[in-house]
Amino acid sequence: MRTGKKIKTGLLAALFLPLFLFPPGTQAFCGEKSLHRAPQVDSLQMEERIRALQEALSSARDSVKTLQARLHSGQGETGDLRKQIEEKDRRIRALVKDSTSFSKTIDKLSAKVDKAGVKDMEARITQLEKDIADASRASAATLALKDSVIASLEGELERRDKLLSDMGAFKDVFVSKVLSDGKSYLEKPFSQMDTLYMQEVIHECGVIQDNSDIAALGSSFTDMLGKKLSFDTLSEKVSSPLGREELEGAKALCSELLSGCPSPQQPEVKALDDAFSKYDKALGYLQGIMKEIQSVLEPYRSRTDNIEILGAVAKEDIDMVLSKEGNQYYRDKVFAAIPFFRKAYADYVKELGQSPHEVPSIEKLVIEMNL
Repeated sequence: MRTGKKIKTGLLAALFLPLFLFPPGTQAFCGEKSLHRAPQVDSLQMEERIRALQEALSSARDSVKTLQARLHSGQGETGDLRKQIEEKDRRIRALVKDSTSFSKTIDKLSAKVDKAGVKDMEARITQLEKDIADASRASAATLALKDSVIASLEGELERRDKLLSDMGAFKDVFVSKVLSDGKSYLEKPFSQMDTLYMQEVIHECGVIQDNSDIAALGSSFTDMLGKKLSFDTLSEKVSSPLGREELEGAKALCSELLSGCPSPQQPEVKALDDAFSKYDKALGYLQGIMKEIQSVLEPYRSRTDNIEILGAVAKEDIDMVLSKEGNQYYRDKVFAAIPFFRKAYADYVKELGQSPHEVPSIEKLVIEMNL
């Protein structure tokens, strides 16, 4: 019985094996002696099938690389990328299914045909399946990476929008404050203005674009800064010893500043104008006082004995000269209005009181001035 079963099994195998190896219509199927030969695998067909699988795999890999490159370079639309990736996934799944079916066929044939050749082909097909699976995973990873990058970019865009909104609100507040503070600052007298602050305001006004009020404020500050610098120059001159040309130049600059000066700053400029108009007279008055005291002190300064007693007597004579009605008027009305002469007179009286037998240092400077 066992022998009979083996004969039947062998006969069935001999009958059906060619159907797997050689489709109907081929010469091998129709030949008269085909049932009497050992079945052989058509290696060319298998090589062509493997080559087709390799080409499909290569195409899948190239598609994945192309998608990755487009993702990294930021080109292409998200929807198109997703459709292309899904299409490659379908092709990969079809290739895997086809490869699996082909592998099963090879397993059935491997027991009847040349095992060495089939094993080699099996190894190659297995490697192809592995490569196709790797390509499928790479495709999925590419899709996941794309989604992650898109989500990250959307989050960054949302943050940027919020930042722009916050900056817009801050700009409105900042503009309002600059306008309010700037207009108030321009109402101050020159002596309370700071040139560095004014330069900063001008810079800020230049940074803020498309705002006519800010532009007008910047222009006002620029004009006021020029006047402030002129005022500072005049303030320095009125506190210094001047010659004829310097005094005339200061008077001209002061007159120009006064003619274009806003009302909040006019009192200070008028005070400067008044000081320069009295400058030459003040010099004459102070020189006259100094010469009168010189003549009073000359007898005391020529003696070297009893300096303390002589000094006390000299102070009485000095006070007599300074207390004259005319000299008091000069001190209170003329010298007080001109910073240079106010300080020169104070220093002169102080040095005289300390050492009446010595000539005060300021005396020589004032006596030598010539207007």
